Amino acid sequence: IGPAVLSGSVGFRLNQNTINHGSATLDWTIEKCSEVWSSISFVGSARAISCVKVQACCTLPSELQGEVTSSWTILRPKECILQMSSAAVGGAFVDACSFDILDDAD
Repeated sequence: IGPAVLSGSVGFRLNQNTINHGSATLDWTIEKCSEVWSSISFVGSARAISCVKVQACCTLPSELQGEVTSSWTILRPKECILQMSSAAVGGAFVDACSFDILDDAD
C-alpha cells in the first residue's frame, strides 16, 4: 500500500519511522499507562484500505529480547477504536469502528 509514517503518544518507540511493507509492530516504553495511541500517515495520494489486522503480542519484540526481561511488562489492549481523518469535518478524526481484543482463553 506504499510508504507510511508512524507516530504515537508519549513513549511510542517507532515515532516518525517510515514503513514500506504495510505492517509494523506498534509498541511503547511507558511507566504509567492510561491511554496510548498511534497514527499511520500514508505518503502520497489517498489509499483505499480494505483490511486492517490488529493482534496483541505475547512476547517482547525481537530487538528487546536480549535485555533484562524482568524490567518489562507486556500489556494487552482490550478495547480499540479505529479512527480516520474525514474531510467532511475539516480533517478531524472520526470513529470508523471499535472492537475488543479477546484473551486467548476466551
